[in-house]
Amino acid sequence: RTFVPVAAAALWDFQEGTLESMVSGIGKQSDVVSVEIRGAKGSLSFVWHSPDGAIASDNLRVELPLVLTDRAGQTTSVGTLIIASNDEKLWGRLRAVVLSLVMLGSALMLSMGIVVWLLVNRLLVKPLIEFSDQVGKLEGASAQQTIRLNQTHVTEIATLEAGFNRLMRQMGQDQERIADQN
Repeated sequence: RTFVPVAAAALWDFQEGTLESMVSGIGKQSDVVSVEIRGAKGSLSFVWHSPDGAIASDNLRVELPLVLTDRAGQTTSVGTLIIASNDEKLWGRLRAVVLSLVMLGSALMLSMGIVVWLLVNRLLVKPLIEFSDQVGKLEGASAQQTIRLNQTHVTEIATLEAGFNRLMRQMGQDQERIADQN
């Protein structure tokens, strides 16, 4: 639509250089396969077709009237601007955009997966492995020995540590009571 007033003025004044420049400039857009500016009475016609030979699709064609409005507000039709595209070009562009979005989505999913894996490893797996190692060291230890984990942000692991330590203390007390009774 930004070309319409300029094209109308150029047609009115028969500025062939401006019209040719406009037609080729509009044609440089990647989705455009043909551009035509026609004078109202067929006096002038400037045409540009895609150098790759792509054929314009009827359903992807826009015709804009070129009109001039004088100072009194009267409009005069001076011609038509016709811009057309091609289904194959638009589908190709759509495929490229969809492929880009899929790749971006995949990269985001991969990044989020790595972040989740790191968090799970740091907050859950590492404390559980440390807990398991300390339980393994208790095999030959006294019943009064407790487990000491590094600070953990998972309350369930801290609860497990406290429960296990209570169990060890209770076992130590039970062993002392049994030893006293014998």
